[in-house]
Amino acid sequence: MATASDRRTTVLAWAAGLTCICLLGQVSAGPSQTRVVAACDPAVDPLIAVDGVFRCEPVAACDGGDVSAGDTFTAAGSCARRTGRMAGTDLEALAIPVDLATASEDELASLPGIGPELARRIAAARPLRTIEDLLRVDGIGPVRLAAMRSRVRVTVAVASPSG
Repeated sequence: MATASDRRTTVLAWAAGLTCICLLGQVSAGPSQTRVVAACDPAVDPLIAVDGVFRCEPVAACDGGDVSAGDTFTAAGSCARRTGRMAGTDLEALAIPVDLATASEDELASLPGIGPELARRIAAARPLRTIEDLLRVDGIGPVRLAAMRSRVRVTVAVASPSG
């Protein structure tokens, strides 16, 4: 059975490979061929896992829902069936942002300087409407917030106007 260190090394290797593919926009297809691949823009095409393989190209979810970075899927014909989220260690290794509004405690614990106890406090402090709302969580100050700022986001549902 693979250790946590082995798993992290594997994830880092995948991340490095995807970064090269995404930044260069091409993959060697043989000694004299180069196959052009669409460049990965994480803002448009989130890094996901389908059948355990990391991908940065668009995928159609069978449930029709939005696809977020860190989602996991199983291929199911012309669409992909959502199976959950990547493990917190994978999110951390791939530097995938964590949504403060919906993240599990495992995902929150993957943030820099956040362990299981602070993750529980963050979850208990919901709803968090801005990243700065983390400052009201006991144990999170300006320095810790600055360390995790690039890895957090807040998605707030917008109420539809009634008419």
